[in-house]
Amino acid sequence: METTIRRIKEWISARLREAQIQDYYYSGGNTSKHYRARSMDRLSARMAVFVLTAVSFYVYTGNFFAALFFGGVCTYLFDRLAMQLRNKRSEKNRAVLLEKEGIDRFTQLLEDKDNRGFFEIIFETLKKTCLFKGLKLIEDDEGRPLIITGEFKGEKVGIYANRLGKDASVKEANLKEFVQYCKSRQLGNGIYIASGPFDYASRGYAAGLDSFNLYIADTQTIYRAFIKKGFLFSMDDLEEKLEQRVFEHNKETQHSLKRILAYRRIRTYIVLGVLIAVYSAYVPYSVYYILVSIVLLCLSLTALIRWKIEKFMEDSENSIKLDSLMDAE
Repeated sequence: METTIRRIKEWISARLREAQIQDYYYSGGNTSKHYRARSMDRLSARMAVFVLTAVSFYVYTGNFFAALFFGGVCTYLFDRLAMQLRNKRSEKNRAVLLEKEGIDRFTQLLEDKDNRGFFEIIFETLKKTCLFKGLKLIEDDEGRPLIITGEFKGEKVGIYANRLGKDASVKEANLKEFVQYCKSRQLGNGIYIASGPFDYASRGYAAGLDSFNLYIADTQTIYRAFIKKGFLFSMDDLEEKLEQRVFEHNKETQHSLKRILAYRRIRTYIVLGVLIAVYSAYVPYSVYYILVSIVLLCLSLTALIRWKIEKFMEDSENSIKLDSLMDAE
């Protein structure tokens, strides 16, 4: 019996976690509305569809059971359609959120890196792709990286990695200088990778080249080419961190709701207790009303103590989990 109850609890917990994640992706990361509130909205929409279709069919035919059947079928079809559209929207938003999360982590990875560090990251990443052969990092006399050379699809290629500053972008002059340098080394192809965007002039210049194959890669391209394929870091770990943030936010929301409910309960008990105590001075059985007011005030105090104890227990449990994790490491 205990095993069955435990399995039921695990199944319910897994379903709740899945619902929270699904709602987070569906909302596009907008956590201003709780997932249970959205569940109630969906339930209300299906009830409205059932009532409207059943009543309409009953008014038209006068058959009560047929109206119930027709309403049930329409509600089922509406639920399937809504679920399909919801899953489609969730998958689309999931891809967007993962891209944002991946780019943010990539940006954090570059925070303490200079241009040489960015060159080294790109150099090691390109070797993992198995699309390039004979990659070599060329440096100047002072040990600063100039260009990465190698073969791409059987042709010689030059690769440049530009670590951009905040709010900076690649200009047309940067691409012209890179193309001239590649041509001086008899390289027929070039790849310019930047940790930021390319302005319109540079994009137009890259698209208008005929005698030289120039490929440009901004942060979105880096995500699609390297991050999404797991060359820089694990996408499973990225998705796990994103979903963990969902649970942490929902936990904070639950704490806020408990605090709000506790305050409202305490305020209600206190106000009722005071009103009854004042009312007892003008009516018979004043002792009875005084006792009732005392009980309500005790309930308000009990609600406050209960909320404090629950918060203390949760904090203690989290502390124990953190200690266990640190001990395991």
